[in-house]
Amino acid sequence: MEQTNESNEFQTPIVHKELETNSTTPPFSMANVLHQPHAFNYTSQFAILLGLTGIGFLVGGIVGIVYFVLATGSSYLHIQTAILDVRNANAIKIFQLISTCFAFFLPAVLYAIITQNQRPFKKLGFGKMPTITQIGIVSIMAVVGLFLSGSLAEINRLIPIPTTWQQSFKAMENAYNKQVMVIANIRNFTDYLTSLCVIAIAPAIFEEVLFRGALQQLLGNWLKNNHLAILITGLLFSAIHFSYYGFLPRFALGIILGYVFYFSKNIWLSILLHFINNGIAVSQLYWLTLHNKLSLQSMEDNFPYWYGLPSAAILFVLFKQLKQTNSNQLIPAN
Repeated sequence: MEQTNESNEFQTPIVHKELETNSTTPPFSMANVLHQPHAFNYTSQFAILLGLTGIGFLVGGIVGIVYFVLATGSSYLHIQTAILDVRNANAIKIFQLISTCFAFFLPAVLYAIITQNQRPFKKLGFGKMPTITQIGIVSIMAVVGLFLSGSLAEINRLIPIPTTWQQSFKAMENAYNKQVMVIANIRNFTDYLTSLCVIAIAPAIFEEVLFRGALQQLLGNWLKNNHLAILITGLLFSAIHFSYYGFLPRFALGIILGYVFYFSKNIWLSILLHFINNGIAVSQLYWLTLHNKLSLQSMEDNFPYWYGLPSAAILFVLFKQLKQTNSNQLIPAN
């Protein structure tokens, strides 16, 4: 809970000199600091999380690039070309794993340790394991959410924008899809399992820990409005993927993930839904590769826009069921 009486709590008492000499206060050390209760206000917590995330992006990028250059023998000057070479697919997967771990997972864990040294993983939502009922509800949500995302992708495409913007966004989207096609060079079942770990499981864990476990809870307690916190977190979650044509679908996914965590108070369920969403995409790429149908056009997953209404209605019912499985209360931020 945020400290509101700092002036009283941290005021140095006036004592006699002889009492000061008998003080049992331990000497200053980093170990003592890490074992003292923290009194960071929400502004400080946000600054810590933001700073750690920025450092994580920088360090993760550097470490990932160094690994990629050493693993492939590529030149630093030709990395943009090398990451599109299918022969470097495994190195690209490891590069992505390293960079996302540093950018998302480690900052969130360090933030939890700094702001609450006791049971930091519980602070991030790693409580008891979900029930079978919750797992079933969230699994159905993940499938229904694909139809909602597909309809929003079509709406996203239909939004009128200047021609120059459209060409630029389309070029960025094609470049991203080309890299995905390289990463998804799934030649056998072993490659499929590896891709599931790198493209589906790892991002689900890393991103959920940062966005839902750390940021959403912090904003919810800071703004005293959990729905606004979910909205802001969903916007940032979508924006961080740098995809115009995927903005609305990822925003919707972020909202769904946010409410799953809000109603369940369990980060494992958000991770599960995120994993299923990614896993279906990886499985689709595997099937297309096996049948020699993988192309930029085949990777488009738009659905008719009217699919959104029934999908949203089904999700509303599922959220009511999920809400009944747990109390409607966020995990405290402090």
